[in-house]
Amino acid sequence: MGIEETPSLPEKRDAEREMKTIRDFVHAYRDEHDITPTPGLKSELSCIGFGEGFNLFFRQLTLTVDGDGEWKSLEDPEIRKLALEEIEAQNRDAKNLQDD
Repeated sequence: MGIEETPSLPEKRDAEREMKTIRDFVHAYRDEHDITPTPGLKSELSCIGFGEGFNLFFRQLTLTVDGDGEWKSLEDPEIRKLALEEIEAQNRDAKNLQDD
């Protein structure tokens, strides 16, 4: 890795904060739905029908042991962004259900 590719300290802190947000959301979902994660990659539903973010969260991260399988893809900032957008969508949907 060259010097120009080394993340700056603020970028590293942002990535750590994003990962904490993702982990906290996944762990809360697992607790709420009594899910015990297992190792390895999982099969996915259609990304066209369900969306890449949905599959990442509900077919991969919640069902897979932290750090295994697709968890490694979260090292990419674009994948973390996708995951954070899915968290926002889930939180928005939950709020809309409460408001109804």
